[in-house]
Formats: sequence, structure tokens, C-alpha cells
Amino acid sequence: MAPTTIPPSARLKSNYKYFLTHNVRWSDVDRYAHVNNSIYHHYFDTIANEYLVNHCNMNPEQSDLVGLMIASTVRFFSPITFPGSLTLGLTVSHIGATSVEYQIAVWQDSPAPSEEDKAHGREEGKEGLACAVCFATHVFVRRVGHVKVKGMEEGVRRGLERILVESGAESSDKKRHQAFRQSSKPQLPIPLPARRMFKLQRASSTSTTMSAQESNKAVQGHISSAQDPTDPDPETKLKSTVEETLAAAEDVTGGGVKQARRILIWGRMLG
Repeated sequence: MAPTTIPPSARLKSNYKYFLTHNVRWSDVDRYAHVNNSIYHHYFDTIANEYLVNHCNMNPEQSDLVGLMIASTVRFFSPITFPGSLTLGLTVSHIGATSVEYQIAVWQDSPAPSEEDKAHGREEGKEGLACAVCFATHVFVRRVGHVKVKGMEEGVRRGLERILVESGAESSDKKRHQAFRQSSKPQLPIPLPARRMFKLQRASSTSTTMSAQESNKAVQGHISSAQDPTDPDPETKLKSTVEETLAAAEDVTGGGVKQARRILIWGRMLG
């Protein structure tokens, strides 16, 4: 997908990994004395397919898969004129399961500076800016019937990866993915001493629970006796039960405190 804005680096040769020279033909020039816009697509198509044939082991006449150009966008910056030679630059910005996104640029090579040019400060070999930058997408399908496939050939993928330039966003996504994979790895088993300690803690918790249950039964008995209408002094017995339960709560956390609250409620009802 073409970016909405073109970064300055997209026009520099240092941003590309594969180059091809090409001459401007007389037939490339239109009546305005510069290369017609439609001809640029010929240049871009030439370097992309030349790389696939020579570096990805693709044979346009025999390979099982072929690449179809499904999208292309060109940004023009300066005209190309005749006569002259061109430098085409190619790099890959993204590789999908069956598709590849190219970034292609074209420069018109300047002739060697004359003595007059040198006198005016023109430097030889200074890198210029691309005249145009193209963003294009190839999708690989079966040669027969142009049927969709699950993935491109391994030789093609390896060749494209050699000129792949990852963007900052893709690099960040890859780092986040690696961090997620590291965090999702299974944890190491608990050392034996720690496992023994864990068993002891569980045993202690079980005994504490049993003590709480026994305390609850005792408190329930006190509540039942406190509600006995034949008891001559239920209020005194109720206060005694509350004190015993609060004392038990200091040893057994949780159960005794809850029962103490219940006893106080019963006391209010009896009062």
C-alpha cells in the first residue's frame, strides 16, 4: 500500500538494494519533450520482473506460479528527457503469504560535469533525488486459470527476502511478537524444597479449617442453649458465649468472628 506522504529517503539510492541501468529511447518521449508518464510503468515492470527471473528462479514460460500486478501508484517529482541513461532501484517493503509489495525508483544519470560545471561548484558523483517513486503489489497465482494459491514458492520467497527493507512499524510488531512468545513460554517446575513447603502450608490450612469447623459447632450449641426458654438466666449465658467466641477468634481467623456477630444479633433479639 502506498503511503500518503513520501519520506525523503524514498528518493535516495541508499534506500534501495537492487539496481538496473536503462537507456531512454526516442519513442519514450512525448510531444512535451519528456518521457510520458505511462512509460514509467514499463521501467518499473522491467526491473521487478528482471529480478524475479534472475534472482528468484522464476521462468515466465514454465514456472507453475506467475505474478500479477494488482496495484501500483507512482509519485512524479521531476521529468526525464532524451537522450540520457537511467538507474532503476528496487526494494521490497512487505512480503505476504502470496503477495509482495515493491518500492521502485528511477533516476536520470547526469553526464560527467564539464569544466564550466566544476567552476560553478557542481560535484561529480553526488547522489541525486529520484525523478519518480513507484509502489506496486504483485500477487502470485497458478499459471493455468490464475487460481489462488496458499503460498508462494520457497525459492521466490528467499529471493525477495534478500532485498527486503523492514519499516519501523513492522520491526516494532516483530519485537512485540517475540516478547509475547517469550512471556507465553511454560514456566519451570517448582523446586523440590518449595514444593514441600507448599504441601506443609496446605496441611496447616486444612487443620485450621477443621479447627474453625469445630469452633462453629461449639458456638452453634451455645446459641441453641441461649435460645432455650426454660433457662433462668439466658442473658448471662449469652454474654459468656460472646466472650468465648471472641477468644476463639484470636486463634481461628474467620469462623469465630462471624459467629460472634451472629450471637450479638441473637442477643438483640432476646433483649
